[in-house]
Amino acid sequence: MITVVHPVITSHDALRTTNEARTNWVVDDYFHARQRNWMGNTVTWYHRTIEDYVTALTQAGFAITSLHECAPRHDRFDGDTAEFARRQRGPLFLLLTGSRP
Repeated sequence: MITVVHPVITSHDALRTTNEARTNWVVDDYFHARQRNWMGNTVTWYHRTIEDYVTALTQAGFAITSLHECAPRHDRFDGDTAEFARRQRGPLFLLLTGSRP
């Protein structure tokens, strides 16, 4: 099984000027790498598509047995309905499971 940040999350590099919670999941420049400031350095963030992950697994000889986009569960938010609603706007993680025949 592999777990990665969902491509919807990494597909846009909006300039963050506050520490407020993210309120949009704009998809832009979906097929491009981007530069980011990370821990005081500029790094290249290589965005990968779902197709990239599936292709890598199948080319390595795995058959995809499941794919999950991890919808939030209401019981994990301690009654915080606003945060639960915000987290329902886009998937955070992508889980792929494969097996070799």
